[in-house]
Amino acid sequence: MLSKVSTLFKPARHLSSKTVPVTPEVLAYCDLMSSQLPPVLRQLQAETEARLSNSRMMTPAVILNLNMILCRALGARTVLDIGVFTGSSALAAALVTDTSAKVIAAEKSGKYLDIARKYWTRAGVLEKIEVRQGDANATLDNLLEEGGAGTVDFTYIDADKASYRDYFSKSVKLTRKGGMIAVDNTLFRGEVIQPGANKTATAINAFNEFARNHEDVSLCLLPLADGYTIAVKTCQ
Repeated sequence: MLSKVSTLFKPARHLSSKTVPVTPEVLAYCDLMSSQLPPVLRQLQAETEARLSNSRMMTPAVILNLNMILCRALGARTVLDIGVFTGSSALAAALVTDTSAKVIAAEKSGKYLDIARKYWTRAGVLEKIEVRQGDANATLDNLLEEGGAGTVDFTYIDADKASYRDYFSKSVKLTRKGGMIAVDNTLFRGEVIQPGANKTATAINAFNEFARNHEDVSLCLLPLADGYTIAVKTCQ
């Protein structure tokens, strides 16, 4: 299928006729007209950018904002964050959920958790965030073994791209009917439409096809930031 992507997905008139070119000026306007992130979240972003050469791994503001809106709309009480990095996505969820809510943060490496915990503490949400350090697939398996199936309201996946299919499959099982799963980087710099571009783009394209055909969800892939897929679970 990947070899056919660039020829199969030519711009369709019904998809492109009303699409606004996304120029830097348009992006700036969208940012200006959107709710601004809480100060503590902006401070975390600023420190990550100042301290780390790989700060590009951090979830962009527009995605954090959308995740927060979805958590509010769902009235989320249990959030699953797969891929913590410096903690911005977990913090975003913790800031907008009820005081009794829980954010389960799955992170393979503890390398940047010092930054994350610094800002979780500053925001007063440290106790809401349960860090599960180690292989994310093992963490998801453990959650299922602990009786977590159907208990998660919102999941955000932004981790090892080669494992997206496994993360998604297990997240669907953990999610309640009507709950949502968001996946970042699903356009991967636009390279998903370039056959054989690289291993990551190939893996992401395979995931996109798998998710599109998953019988337990309804989803939409949005050309937002580096690609953002939002899925709602449609069955028990």
